[in-house]
Amino acid sequence: MIVVSLLGIVVSEAPTYGGTLIYCIESDPPHLNPSITTHTTVRVCVGAIYEGLFIYKQTYKEEDMIPALAESMTVSSDSKTYTFKLVRNATWHDGVPFTSADVKFTYEQLLVKYHPRQSRFASILDAVETPDNYTVVFKWKVSNFAFRYTLSIDNFPVLPLHLWNGTDPLQNPYASKPVGTGPMKFKEWNKGQYVEVERNGDYHYSVYPYLDRIIYKILPDPETRTEAILKGEVDYVWWWAIPYYNLPLFEEEEAKGTGLGISRVDAEPPVVAIHFFNLQRPIFQDIRVRQAIAYAINETYIVDKALHGWGYPGTSCIGIGSPYHNPNVTRYDYNVTKANELLDAAGYTRGAGGVRFTISVMEEVGKAHYVKAAQIMAEQLAQVGIKVQVIALDSTTEAEYIYMRRDFDIGGVCLTYAPDPEIAVARCWVSSMIYPYKYYTNAATYNNSRVDELFDLAARATTFEERKAYYDEVQEIIAEELPAIILFEEKLPTLYRKDKFHYETQYHVDYVYPWRNVWMLASAQQTPSNQNWLTQYQWVIVGAVVIIVVVGMYAWIAKKKIRKK
Repeated sequence: MIVVSLLGIVVSEAPTYGGTLIYCIESDPPHLNPSITTHTTVRVCVGAIYEGLFIYKQTYKEEDMIPALAESMTVSSDSKTYTFKLVRNATWHDGVPFTSADVKFTYEQLLVKYHPRQSRFASILDAVETPDNYTVVFKWKVSNFAFRYTLSIDNFPVLPLHLWNGTDPLQNPYASKPVGTGPMKFKEWNKGQYVEVERNGDYHYSVYPYLDRIIYKILPDPETRTEAILKGEVDYVWWWAIPYYNLPLFEEEEAKGTGLGISRVDAEPPVVAIHFFNLQRPIFQDIRVRQAIAYAINETYIVDKALHGWGYPGTSCIGIGSPYHNPNVTRYDYNVTKANELLDAAGYTRGAGGVRFTISVMEEVGKAHYVKAAQIMAEQLAQVGIKVQVIALDSTTEAEYIYMRRDFDIGGVCLTYAPDPEIAVARCWVSSMIYPYKYYTNAATYNNSRVDELFDLAARATTFEERKAYYDEVQEIIAEELPAIILFEEKLPTLYRKDKFHYETQYHVDYVYPWRNVWMLASAQQTPSNQNWLTQYQWVIVGAVVIIVVVGMYAWIAKKKIRKK
């Protein structure tokens, strides 16, 4: 039995309250409903509005879990029953009390139906019970070891029953004006410009938030973002919004002491750039074509030029940061001769201009290093007679083409892998996750019954050794059959104004918690927060009171003397 209870955190210096953080993001979110997507910009913009049951630190250890809407978790020895004791003092931003009914509704009616990760558990869910207003019990038909890793805001955002019950989650008006329980309240969404949130003075953990406001500023153009970073017009830039090819410039600014800071953290768990082949396209149904493309791509060169070395060449569908990673899989090291031989054998001879055929590679325009990587891929594939058109779209449109319309040749996506492969890896490869209506799932439409079976066996296994053996075989099969190119894994820099803000890297999906790990330096504050104005100016106030008292006493004494005369 595992029991997790209330835990605190230790910070390196005393936080201060107040101030506004300008947080730079690279694209407009498609909506603000985190229960139906793992879209990162959605998670960023609602990360302070909604809450999960827990917050994970980077260790992802159960003993390091920090309470959010749950105070404790108890897990049965067979991992079939999870019991959560909920906080008793949380309220929704409209004043309605938060209860276990909200958790039950969110899971049964939203997450297992729509969420790309939680929906993997739909077939094994037995019941969600609420014996009282502050207890929730999840019962599973089989062992569900991975569920304990899905309890934070990115995988288990809790939405209010009273505002979402009986509505279409794709059309509910609160998808654009969210009401949560978190430390920040939604204020405004000026589409294409910014999303603004402000302090929730009634937050159930009164020590948070440190900030008064967060403005998520939308800057789709990488050069505009670069200029804003250098001019100090934004305070915090998360990794996917950073133009990696300009990192030398940012490092130079940091070295000059201009106030720009760079946090350098390897992703744990990994962030992987996957380039799915659309296996519904006849040309990609020939494995020789897929193998030729893999051999023609120099991933080491791409990491060097597109990421400025802030990453690693791709190896396997389970990244190198995972304990389940298998390094002994089929590799396609850069080999132009081999690529040409395979294309010749597949019957694709060179025509006019030496071109065998033309394909497209689709990327998100806001992620500049992905677009740069695709441009390099195009140059490399041209050497073997493949003409490539790079299509750069906003994140919402790209996801629509890849996951809904299936209208792409090679689709580049970046996926954050949770610590357990069942949560965020399986969704990309199992046939049950081939959806025409669910984002960030099996984009390639890859279908292998043995891979399906292995993922299921690994999910039900109870020891690391058993699970590792199953996942090793999964990686071997996927590497051999090549439904996608695992292009690279990213290191994750974060840019921030260290002359204005203190920033601590502590949490998994750190980018959704600026209300918790970022605060304005006292020296940078111009307008004190209402929460601690007394603390900020206590000596000024004391001095003013003393002066008033002294002046008053002097006036009183003088008045008495006049009367005596």
